[in-house]
Amino acid sequence: MNWRTLVPLLLLACKAPGGGDTDGAGNGDSGTVGDAPHIDAVDPAWDTTLGGAEITLTGSFQAGVSVRVGGVEAEVRSAQPSSGTLVFYAPPAEFPGTVAVMIDDPGGTATLPDGFTYYQESSGKAGLVGTLLWLQQVGGYWGSDPVSSGYAYLAPVEPLAYDWPLRFAPAIDTCASDQSYAYAPTLTALDPGRGSTVTLSGAAGALDLPWDPATLQFVKDDLTDAALPPASDYALSGFTLANPAFPDYSFPLLTGIPDSFAVTNPAISGDTPPRVSESFDVTWGGGTAGDGVFLTLHLYTEDQKAYQETVTCQVTDDGAFTVPAGLWSTGWVSGRQLDLFVTRWRGSDATVPYTGADVAVIGEHQLYGAAFTK
Repeated sequence: MNWRTLVPLLLLACKAPGGGDTDGAGNGDSGTVGDAPHIDAVDPAWDTTLGGAEITLTGSFQAGVSVRVGGVEAEVRSAQPSSGTLVFYAPPAEFPGTVAVMIDDPGGTATLPDGFTYYQESSGKAGLVGTLLWLQQVGGYWGSDPVSSGYAYLAPVEPLAYDWPLRFAPAIDTCASDQSYAYAPTLTALDPGRGSTVTLSGAAGALDLPWDPATLQFVKDDLTDAALPPASDYALSGFTLANPAFPDYSFPLLTGIPDSFAVTNPAISGDTPPRVSESFDVTWGGGTAGDGVFLTLHLYTEDQKAYQETVTCQVTDDGAFTVPAGLWSTGWVSGRQLDLFVTRWRGSDATVPYTGADVAVIGEHQLYGAAFTK
């Protein structure tokens, strides 16, 4: 036998038999080339640009598999070839966008084109805004039985710094006139597509909000107290979206309608509208305190057919607040109707999972009464 025939035999003898451990990992990997890998799906198929989300890939692959997302290697948490399940952590991305997912194993490479989407990380910004509101008209001076009604709306938006209380006044326990103050960040609504819906779930059951293309929001109005009862919590059980660019997500707690309460001064729930000075005290109580109180005061024009000016306040929910004098840019005039909205509100601790943005959705219990100026 010469070396020309001996070398191939030596190389063949150095191969481990089937089931041997050639990679030193003690996992019984044969290291042989088998069937080519295949990717069926990844779930969730998105993360923020920070990365770190736990992603489950299903498909077929061999031991020793590795994962790349957008060309960047991902950390594999576990790989189970027998069940076709691979769990990895999404690597960070420099830019948002849709990228390919690839796996490599001894059998080759598999690619899922456009299999993963990165969204811009948006912590500290609002990505979903909205209100769940229950309004009670109080007082026996309206000429008919007071009415109560509710509405709910949610609007997905391009993430932007947004703070509900700042819509009313620049600081806590202060007021502002609409003639001199405006908090108006430009929110850009995202369109999930005609036919989309979102479902809220609470003690009263499921509440479906259809997408309104005209107002770019999920909305349902003319709701009864059976749909939005006080002291009730609401979950976002999920979206049904026509636009595949929007990932589905849910919240076990979105927000809630605060407890029932009463305004004791001024006595807006009586049979006669109270009279108030330019500076007057507002007191309220009952139920569990919310995250805050909004006061909205509408001063009518002389002919009582329109609002002359509106003053709004953001207030601590501690049961009392004094509306200061000197707020009215157009002047305080006696004998005018003054509509009062006292709103106890709750916020949300949820975040939009695919961007990390805040959920600026509040639940409101609003009492609506009237007074006359003196």
